[in-house]
Amino acid sequence: MAGTQKLNGIPVEDVQWKRKELEEQKFVTDFIEERLNRFGIADYTKKGPVSQQAANLVHLKSVFSFNRDILNGKTGEFISVLHPTPSVCGLPRRKAYEYINSLEHHNREYYTGFLGTVNVDNDTRVFVNLRCMKVLKNHFALFMGAGITSGSDPESEWEETNQKMMTMLNVINSLNNP
Repeated sequence: MAGTQKLNGIPVEDVQWKRKELEEQKFVTDFIEERLNRFGIADYTKKGPVSQQAANLVHLKSVFSFNRDILNGKTGEFISVLHPTPSVCGLPRRKAYEYINSLEHHNREYYTGFLGTVNVDNDTRVFVNLRCMKVLKNHFALFMGAGITSGSDPESEWEETNQKMMTMLNVINSLNNP
């Protein structure tokens, strides 16, 4: 998933994506396809990019599916080859990772990690944790971000991050108004 905008009351299928968002999605999609090929996985299906509604936001995503038997028991190794994707780390991956670590002075904790089920009932579903909330004794810590490309507008990226945060804040506020 890469590319987010506010839904603004229109049907999801009518959402128009800007060049920057399509480019951001293509970076991630191309990376995943390259990693699938690197791991010897040629027999997969790709759906997308498609728009996916999440509360008052819509995201641009592509879905990849393949038979996990292709991994020959190397699910963990495959996840390591795939993660982190450009949506949370950038490209080229090693250089971007080192650059982010030189700038960020906080621990991302669960943010941008992955979670899911591995080999449960012969099924594996793993997702990148793009938004999360840590519940502490007297407050909540929210984690979210935006994808930055050469076509990014800093104010638009900040607004996108705020829109994502509002989704989490709405969950917190709903706890006060059952």
